[in-house]
Amino acid sequence: MRNVILNAPVESGQFMSLKDCGETSFASGAMGRGAAARNTNGRIIAPFSGRVLKIFRNAMEIISNDGIKLFIQVGDSSFYEEACKENQSITANQILAYFNINKVVMFTVKNSLEFGDITFQRNGQYTVKPQSVESNRKNNSSREENGMAERKFTILGEMRSGKTCYLLGMYSEMTAGVGGYSIIAPNPDEDSDLTRRYQRLTNKKQGIDRFPLATNVASTYNFNLQYGLEKIMSFEWIDYPGNFVDAAQRDIANPDYVKVEQSINESSTLFICMDGENLVDGNVKQKIKRVRNSCAKRINPYILKLADKLNGQGKKLPPVGIIVTKWDLCLHSTTEDDLREIVEESFNSLFTSKDSIVAIIPVSLGETIMDDSVSGELDPINIELPILYGIRFALRDQIKQIDQQIDNINADTYRSKNWRDKEADRWFFWRDDDLIRSLEADMRNNRARNVELEKIKDAMKRNRGRLERDLEDLQSVFYNGEWHKGISK
Repeated sequence: MRNVILNAPVESGQFMSLKDCGETSFASGAMGRGAAARNTNGRIIAPFSGRVLKIFRNAMEIISNDGIKLFIQVGDSSFYEEACKENQSITANQILAYFNINKVVMFTVKNSLEFGDITFQRNGQYTVKPQSVESNRKNNSSREENGMAERKFTILGEMRSGKTCYLLGMYSEMTAGVGGYSIIAPNPDEDSDLTRRYQRLTNKKQGIDRFPLATNVASTYNFNLQYGLEKIMSFEWIDYPGNFVDAAQRDIANPDYVKVEQSINESSTLFICMDGENLVDGNVKQKIKRVRNSCAKRINPYILKLADKLNGQGKKLPPVGIIVTKWDLCLHSTTEDDLREIVEESFNSLFTSKDSIVAIIPVSLGETIMDDSVSGELDPINIELPILYGIRFALRDQIKQIDQQIDNINADTYRSKNWRDKEADRWFFWRDDDLIRSLEADMRNNRARNVELEKIKDAMKRNRGRLERDLEDLQSVFYNGEWHKGISK
């Protein structure tokens, strides 16, 4: 088989592997070998001379004069403008379409099995050599070992609100397994660090010193969530120190603060850590005032900025989880209705749309941990629920992506069949038998891709259903404009 070198169908941008593009059907290899690019100039450029086979809402298929079929898709958006038509002849470097520059572009060689190595380049400055589907599958384990997460979760909160204690307790409990679920940190250094710090928490003789000190350093951890021996998803957990959301201490020139906003923008679920100490004494109005002053005033500007950016892209806010830490301190003085009122009043921008999804998740390291000069026993409560909540919605998003890809493939198959039938009906002297065979091969490949995508989707739906059953313990989840218990399908 011959090796091929192709110009990428974008003029600029940052190349990346398909497994990092955020589209499950491409990352799984179901769409064939290829690559992706982001931060482009918003133009699709013909990488070779040939013709346009098919055009969809956000994708197109082109074929070179020597038979290389390239499928190009622009994220989950539509083309701003198409500069070509189906069955039109094209020349190398011709502009084919315009699109939103914020979108990731995926491009794959549909008939890649006919070729050896496939390399993409642009003006000789960047090159990408995609792995085969089989190579991607074989390298899944090394991908996990290198900590490459499928989803990103960011947690924000005031200083000393218990974010790090929650992380340590969650990791220790879930490495042992909770309700059949468990997590692992593939990186041995991260595993050792988290285990060592949790062991200090268990030392009751330390008193208040058993708890970790406040830090000015952001921490990022990569985890795999499993049910039994089956891996459900990998995710990245980013814990930012409280001073990062304190306007008085914020240094906008510091690159770390830029990373905070970028992390929030890229997160599939955003967690806000609300300190339970603010809910101990006083009436509901007093508690609202404390939460607003200590937490909400710091977090709300980030939420509003994210909402404004997403609205400009036609997107919605990701699901939000309000993690109420130190629940042991306030569980007897704050009811579920109190919690709902406190959260709604403090973070009111989250509740102005029926599209908003917000869960209140009280957690604790143990009801008696603060007894006897902070020498009580560790007995974590609800420690696994935030992770299950985040993964549930990550699976929802992946299933939507796969459904869209299946629809695209079905539309592609329908067009190929109509084209094949039309060509087959022509008088044999004018009929293009090579084109008929090519279209029939496309239809077979599409059916095979659909079978693989349906298997991936079925596994995801099983995991999502299991998570929804286990999240029935959540007492306060806001969606469709009102509060519910648990999460419906």
